[in-house]
Amino acid sequence: YDALISVDGVLYGTTNSGAGGYGTIFKINPDGTGFTLLQEFAGTDGANPYDALISVDGVLYGTTNSGAGGYGTIFKINPDGTGFTLLQEFAETDGAYPYGALISVDGVLYGTTVGGGKAYSGTIFSFGL
Repeated sequence: YDALISVDGVLYGTTNSGAGGYGTIFKINPDGTGFTLLQEFAGTDGANPYDALISVDGVLYGTTNSGAGGYGTIFKINPDGTGFTLLQEFAETDGAYPYGALISVDGVLYGTTVGGGKAYSGTIFSFGL
């Protein structure tokens, strides 16, 4: 599911499971050295990231497919692993189960969900930074 991104010559990515089954955020150098686990999801702060991270103004952003409320989250984290913040927990009415990488346009994140919304057929969402 996930893809790596490169920021300042370092690779960043997520795993959908592991570390208790909820997934992780990590970084590694292209030559395989310097592997660092930046975040281990606990379920209450998000779970099961399926999509690539994005970098906006030196901060990494991403989504999880589940979380404490069960419908997914939007989060941010600094490239050194500090500052993890849960920005949004989906509530089904505003979308459920983010799927597909975020994009950033003029300080706003955009993405999609595969469930939730008025007809429970998914949504396009925006989140201002």
